[in-house]
Amino acid sequence: MRPGVFILRCAESIIDVVTHDGTSMRYDEAKVDEAVLAVLYLTAWEEHGTTRVWKAVDWGVTARLHERGLIDDPRNNNKSLLFTDEGVALARAAAEKLFSPTASR
Repeated sequence: MRPGVFILRCAESIIDVVTHDGTSMRYDEAKVDEAVLAVLYLTAWEEHGTTRVWKAVDWGVTARLHERGLIDDPRNNNKSLLFTDEGVALARAAAEKLFSPTASR
């Protein structure tokens, strides 16, 4: 578990997350899993009769997010990215829209 992020289980597939700034958000774990699966699929390729995917986010995506001013320059040796203030606000809004238990699929 990353520092500053605490996950508290509520009900089946619903989780409460206390974020880095101390606020709480409720997510439908199944929706998160579905979204990650879709993002992984975007990097899929066939190799020796199997389908493989990269574990990381496509570099083109991080470059576009940087160009939009939502994250710091991703071209470095760090294993993490830095959100800008605008980026973290949009990320939180997107997470609430996509993953809240009441959001439509």
